[in-house]
Amino acid sequence: MSTIENSSGTRELAGKRALVTGGTRGIGAAIVRRLLDAGAAVLTTARSETGTAPEEAAFVAADVRTRAGAEAIAAAAQELAAVPTVAPPFLHYTTAKAALENYSRGLAAELAPAGIRVNTVSPGRTATPGGEATREQWARLDAGTDQVDTTAPMGRDGRPDDIAHAVHFLVSPGASWLTGSGLVVDGGEFPRG
Repeated sequence: MSTIENSSGTRELAGKRALVTGGTRGIGAAIVRRLLDAGAAVLTTARSETGTAPEEAAFVAADVRTRAGAEAIAAAAQELAAVPTVAPPFLHYTTAKAALENYSRGLAAELAPAGIRVNTVSPGRTATPGGEATREQWARLDAGTDQVDTTAPMGRDGRPDDIAHAVHFLVSPGASWLTGSGLVVDGGEFPRG
């Protein structure tokens, strides 16, 4: 697998390995490109080969929501000695995301002595074809109810590169003391308190 220098001319992630689920389009594809540009070896997955993974990335077609898919991803990760750094509707999605965040905190504590960091990223409303399709589906389900403005306080939807830059930070040396954390990248969309 070849590496590409990033725009600053450094390869700060050379020798690092990452697993990015959903890495053939939208946010996932932007993350894959960003990590490859910084020198990381990347394994990416998607349910099908409908998107295009960068040729520098290893790819496995698998549905992470199924046992067979998870096993295929685990086998590919073991083969490449990749370790997860990431982490891409409705109730089952939010439930799975919450479970992933909780699992990741436990996994971070377990793997920290080996120097392996585990963090999650929770993107907000992001301008991607998949995101638009999901919002259209939600709008159809909400038809007839009072709709509220879902624009983030920062006044725009996120871009895939916004999320990719956040992931790049999490896997960079600048975040070397960060593990077991969940980074919310949503332009202030969801209130926290």
